[in-house]
Amino acid sequence: MLNIVLQCCGLAMLLVLFCIFVSERALDLHSKRLYFYAMISDIICVSLDILSIFGIAGAYSGQIPRWLALLICKLYVASLIFQAYEGFLYASNEFFIAGSHRKLLWGNRIACGAGVLAALILPIDFYIPLVRPRLSPIFLPFFLLSARF
Repeated sequence: MLNIVLQCCGLAMLLVLFCIFVSERALDLHSKRLYFYAMISDIICVSLDILSIFGIAGAYSGQIPRWLALLICKLYVASLIFQAYEGFLYASNEFFIAGSHRKLLWGNRIACGAGVLAALILPIDFYIPLVRPRLSPIFLPFFLLSARF
C-alpha cells in the first residue's frame, strides 16, 4: 500500500484528467470509448483502495464493523482485476478490432469474470492486533494521514 496522501493526490490527478477528457469534443471512436471505460475503472480502483485503507483503520479502531471493511477490501481486489482487464482491452484495441479474434476476446472476458468471482468468493482477512487504540472519530483522518501502513 502506498501512503494515503499520495493516493489522494493520484485520485485528484485522475479526476482532473477525466474532466479534461470528457470536456474535449472529438469523434466518438471505439478507442475513445475504451479509454473512457479504462479511466472510469481506474478511478473506481483508486477510490476503493483509499476506502479500503479507511475501512481497515476504522475496523482497527472499532469505528466500523469488520465485515464492512472486509467487503470493501474484496471489492478493491475485484476492481484491481477488472481495471487490469480494461487496461488490456485498451492496449490491445487494434488487435481485437479486426474481428478475427472473437474467441480470444471471449476467453479473456471469461477469465476476467472468473477472476472477479474468485476475488469475491474466496476469503480475505487483515491483521488486527488484540490491543485496539481508542480513537475519536474526529481524529481518525489525522491518524490515517500520519500513519504508515
